[in-house]
Amino acid sequence: MRRLPDWLYSRHTFEMQRSPALEHNPEHLLTGRFFEQTRALGFADHYMRKYLPPDLLDSGAVRVIRVEHFRQDFTAAFRDFLPVERIPEQDFAIMRNRTRTTDDNARRLIQTNLEQIYRSCPYWADVESRFYSTERTVLP
Repeated sequence: MRRLPDWLYSRHTFEMQRSPALEHNPEHLLTGRFFEQTRALGFADHYMRKYLPPDLLDSGAVRVIRVEHFRQDFTAAFRDFLPVERIPEQDFAIMRNRTRTTDDNARRLIQTNLEQIYRSCPYWADVESRFYSTERTVLP
């Protein structure tokens, strides 16, 4: 699982790289939206509902692996099934996004409008609040 600002920025730059002919308007990010390769306007909350449907979320039978706490969460989730202590430390090294496109304007828009973005994506905000503390992340 990723926090909304990080996921939204990553998805926006991924779509920019995948379909450079489209006019990717960073202003859409303020409402949790972005252009997809198909020219459809994608919405972050739709993806979160797809990844984690409300019925499953409310069942209480959910474990997530947060990107920012990967080793800790992976170990907690799989220690009963795998000898996780035997996994070499370097296998938990940070993986970088392979998207080579950046958008400083989008990064700035997201970082300065976090509250608006979270209000626009109430389901993602709810899911995130269940698995993260209330502090927000800062995009690198």
